[in-house]
Amino acid sequence: YTGQVSLGHSAFIAIGAYTHTWLLAHGVPLVPSMLLAAAFTGLIGLIIGLPAIRVSGLYLAMVTLAFAILTEHVIGRWKSVTGGFNGMTVNSPVIGGMDFSKLQSFYYLCLVVLVLVVLGLLNLMRAKTGRAFMGIRDSEAAAYSLGIWVAGYKVLAFVVSAMITGLGGALLAHHVGFLTPEGFGLILSLELVLMVTIGGLGSV
Repeated sequence: YTGQVSLGHSAFIAIGAYTHTWLLAHGVPLVPSMLLAAAFTGLIGLIIGLPAIRVSGLYLAMVTLAFAILTEHVIGRWKSVTGGFNGMTVNSPVIGGMDFSKLQSFYYLCLVVLVLVVLGLLNLMRAKTGRAFMGIRDSEAAAYSLGIWVAGYKVLAFVVSAMITGLGGALLAHHVGFLTPEGFGLILSLELVLMVTIGGLGSV
């Protein structure tokens, strides 16, 4: 919605997946673990977004690509937390004693999360924030002249995107069942960009 292209969202999926898996392994319940994973991924998105929004277009894509490659290497080397290249087993998704590891029940869990995220995004896009996002995409100069805090809204878009991606990473962890750094490479980032492009830019 702000016209930014990221090639580093595989890193946010990885951060969300590994954070969620680590929290589950340390006794945090499923739903709080997913929310914490999304929040932590959003924090990383803020840290990366602050310097990244100083550039745009191809340069932003290259910065985010470098972040994705760096994240993959960090995951591979940080054996005490991520298991390194040996991988990490993901605990079954359990809510209130109900096991959602079966394919059908896990599908409905993902569907509920999807509906909540989409409703949240639709409300966000109808609000002042969403109009600011689209104004920045259409013309940054016009947005500046209207008093829109362009840098702030760009970072906010980056953080919101990172949080949603981290939440998706938490669900993906249960889908694959076993995490390795190789599963979060450049190909995944390119797939995400293609999904958005084919699905329709500027459309939830």
